[in-house]
Amino acid sequence: MNASASLFRIFALCVVMCGVSVAQVVPSGFSTESVVTGTSGAVALAFVPDGRLMWCEQTTGNIKIATLSPTVTSATVGNVTNINYTGNERGLLGLAVDPGFATNGYIYAYYNSSLSAHLRLTRFTCTGALANPASTAVTFATSSAYHIITDFPDNAYNHNGSALRFGPDGMLYMSPGDDATSCNAQNNDVIAGKILRLDLSGLPSGAGGPPAKSTLIPAGNPITTGTDNAKLMWAKGLRNPFRFHIDATTNKMLIADVGQNAWEEVSVCNVGTGGGQNFGWPFLEGNATYSTCTGSSATGAVAPIIAVNHSAGWYSVMSMGVYRNQPGGIFNFGTAYEGTYFYADYYSGAVRIAAWNGTTWAPAAAVPGQPNTNDWGTGFANTADALVGPDGAIYYANQSSGIRRIKSNANAPVLTAVSGSSQVGVAGRPLASPMVVRLATAGGTAIAGATVNFAVTSGGGTLNPASAVTDTSGFASTTLTLSETTNTNPVVTASYTGATSVAFTSIWRGLTVTYLPTINYASIVFKHSQLNAPITICAEAPTPNPWITTTWGDIWTSVLTPQPGLIAFDGLGLVGPPNAFYKTGSVNPTFTQAFSGLPVTGGLTLRFQAYAVDSALWPAVESVVLSNKVDRTFN
Repeated sequence: MNASASLFRIFALCVVMCGVSVAQVVPSGFSTESVVTGTSGAVALAFVPDGRLMWCEQTTGNIKIATLSPTVTSATVGNVTNINYTGNERGLLGLAVDPGFATNGYIYAYYNSSLSAHLRLTRFTCTGALANPASTAVTFATSSAYHIITDFPDNAYNHNGSALRFGPDGMLYMSPGDDATSCNAQNNDVIAGKILRLDLSGLPSGAGGPPAKSTLIPAGNPITTGTDNAKLMWAKGLRNPFRFHIDATTNKMLIADVGQNAWEEVSVCNVGTGGGQNFGWPFLEGNATYSTCTGSSATGAVAPIIAVNHSAGWYSVMSMGVYRNQPGGIFNFGTAYEGTYFYADYYSGAVRIAAWNGTTWAPAAAVPGQPNTNDWGTGFANTADALVGPDGAIYYANQSSGIRRIKSNANAPVLTAVSGSSQVGVAGRPLASPMVVRLATAGGTAIAGATVNFAVTSGGGTLNPASAVTDTSGFASTTLTLSETTNTNPVVTASYTGATSVAFTSIWRGLTVTYLPTINYASIVFKHSQLNAPITICAEAPTPNPWITTTWGDIWTSVLTPQPGLIAFDGLGLVGPPNAFYKTGSVNPTFTQAFSGLPVTGGLTLRFQAYAVDSALWPAVESVVLSNKVDRTFN
């Protein structure tokens, strides 16, 4: 491969391979999973300050948003128009969310313009749920566009860059590539092959632009004389710094610069103060001499902290960022990874890590389960951007498989059903015991103060409460009031973001059968698991006060008005003591009890229930057969 190598140098191969699913391999205790599928060339990520995730699609111009908690939902925020998609590396390439998004709604896009041979940095103003982390109801109109810079050179289809990141100093940093003209990287007056530092705080609201570049120059930039382009420069000497990351803890920027013929490299510079570095391109590729430019030299060039030769199969290095554990992050990697730098290769799909030893950056020691000595992970081909999320996972934009994340399983939440499943109760009444769950990490540490959601996912019933906050031991509970659903016993599912849901089952006793006029016969069929056990059968009609307490628990009698003779079993009206009905013979066959001469008038709704002194299993009514051939089947 030659000098055309860059981020999408293997585009033709990707067209063939991107549809092929390649499993990611990560060390023991880690896993990868899909977050959002169905994206079309997701290329850049940006987190909203409240934890929502935005991304842009290189080949559609769409900008999208997703909530990550309590559930993942996604929506399209808007579409950037007038984009030049010709060539493998053009399109919508960069995205940033303003730190003040909750009040101003600003997002920033970097893209190749079809209106001229230039790239543009444009601000859009979003409206809607700007401060609601649980909502995707955020949109922008193309008419809100404020064009900030419209003359980034775009004479070549490649080396377009750029990442967009806000620094701790509130400035916007960006990294336009050299537009495949290598000496642009050494020319202070050309905004290509550089790191730029911009102050956007003075821009007016609303649509319009571009402003005079002099209004974008912040205090502290290294060049204070000459052209405005030069004054916007923070660092130079870069070929195609498609992705960089800022570590707010150390105020360091780590820049992944895609190589030419032989070397992929990562370099470091300060943010906020101390700019002006020259990283040497094209005089140097990695640490090796490459070319020259008229009127300048490589004197004082800053050497990269990482250089990977193309012989390793690396051709398009991607920064993934310095890892920082997040407060309360359920997927935090742990203290061993604090401050570790992750970087990958778009072509090979390998992920490597480097650690700061107090003096310099060096390859981190191999950890158990990583795929080989050099690579922390493999199978990440076509990954174009990555960020550490608020839950401690590394989110990455994969152009073939969508938005995914790497998470640590050591601190992942585990939801366990403690008690309350398989209860039997009467329809219309709460179950005797609550349904209890425990939320803890995979290592067993209780997760307190977390909201667990409960839902009836099958059958009928109501829950109190529908969500509960875990106590100091990680326990939460709800109580189910049973209701009748033909042929379906209720299932209650408990869920928590990032944990596998758990289910509780229960059985309701009591059936509702609507009788037609002149019914005078009913045949009740039910299963009974224990031989020679007495059974109580009762029929019911509605009443405001239907409950009678028996040896076998409360029974819904549903007496519309005191009519003890409506249906008489054992001389006690609707409900009687154990009848002399015994299950005989083998255990499994069903048992049928027939009643005739039932003086039921039209329009009444009757419920038949079966109760038994049965230590093995509560009986389940199978069906009620009526004399007019109306047949209903139940659990």
